[in-house]
Amino acid sequence: MKPAMSLTLSALVAVLGVATGTAVAHHSVSAQFDYDKPFDLTGKLERVEWVNPHSYLYFKVTESGKTTDWSIESFGVAGLRTKGLNKDVLKVGNTYRIRGFKARNGKPNGFLQEIEFSDGKMYRIWSGDPNGK
Repeated sequence: MKPAMSLTLSALVAVLGVATGTAVAHHSVSAQFDYDKPFDLTGKLERVEWVNPHSYLYFKVTESGKTTDWSIESFGVAGLRTKGLNKDVLKVGNTYRIRGFKARNGKPNGFLQEIEFSDGKMYRIWSGDPNGK
C-alpha cells in the first residue's frame, strides 16, 4: 500500500472509531426516562448547565413542606435556542412550572417536556409522542 493511501485509511479508521464511540456513549430518552411517569412541578431555578449534547436545569422544589433538588435534562444549547430558550430568557432565581418524564432510577431527575414562566408563557421543548402511538 502506498504511504499516502495508508495515511488516508488510518485517518478514516480513526474518525470512524471516534464517531462510533460517541454514538454508543449517547443514550436515548426512553433508556433513562419513563414516559409512563410524568412529573408536573413548580420550583426555583438554581442553576443551568448550557452544554452539549444535553443541557441540565437544576430546581429546588418544595411540596408538602419538603424541599427536593431536581435535575432536569433537556436538549443541548442549539436545541434549546431553537425552542426560544437561552441565557437571556431563562433566569436563575426565577420560579418555573416544569413538566416532563421522571428518571427510571427513581431519583429526582427528569427529562424536560415543557417549561412555563410566571407570566403564563410556555415553551414546549419536546413534543414527541412518548409511547409512539
